[in-house]
Amino acid sequence: MGKYLLKRVLHGLFSVIVVVFLVMLLIYSLMNRDLVFAQDSTFSHISSNAKTVYKYQKWEEYGYLDYVTYADYINDLNLQGKLSDEEKEEAINLGRSADKDSETVRQYVEEFTDYYQSRGCYEVTFV
Repeated sequence: MGKYLLKRVLHGLFSVIVVVFLVMLLIYSLMNRDLVFAQDSTFSHISSNAKTVYKYQKWEEYGYLDYVTYADYINDLNLQGKLSDEEKEEAINLGRSADKDSETVRQYVEEFTDYYQSRGCYEVTFV
């Protein structure tokens, strides 16, 4: 009788683990991430760059990705002492387009991109 109960409990635990694994697989890899915003009234009221930023922030909140902004990267360099306050102010001011960036901004954008791509980020986006 004890052997039977142990077998049933182990089968039950195994079933629970499999079900949880399948649900996580569906939520985090097979579901279209844009469906998160289907009922979001805030998402429908914002546009352009703010919509993209909102999307990335929500995806980070739900655990789909790690969202790090260029400004966060520059502030971290400043806190680590790798940038002075003057360099930080110059490096953080992105131009309206890449060709309007200063030489300092181009240098740090390249470092930012290289740093995160070397850590396995397959997409580095500037919005």
